[in-house]
Amino acid sequence: LALTLEGVGLAGTVWALPGALFVLMVAHQGVRVGRSTYLVDMAPADLRAVYTAVANTVIGVALLAGGAFGAVAGLFGVQVTLGLFIAMALAGAFVALGLRETAP
Repeated sequence: LALTLEGVGLAGTVWALPGALFVLMVAHQGVRVGRSTYLVDMAPADLRAVYTAVANTVIGVALLAGGAFGAVAGLFGVQVTLGLFIAMALAGAFVALGLRETAP
């Protein structure tokens, strides 16, 4: 998203990057709600709290590990960092394709 804004020459405008951040935050909240809904639909009633705790812990560790991307960007440049983000997004998409449907 940031590269697209840079490519079309909008990254330097006042509202471009805050707008991009807003879009990313909406997407993040959608993922959180979807994950929670999927867990509640999938998990047996007695294990829902455990599944939710594990999922939240994994997300927390991933967010903490995300801080390492600042170091990666500093050492190897933005292109390498974005490449890692793309690889993670593709891996997440492939994992999501393997999730089974839940009954409504």
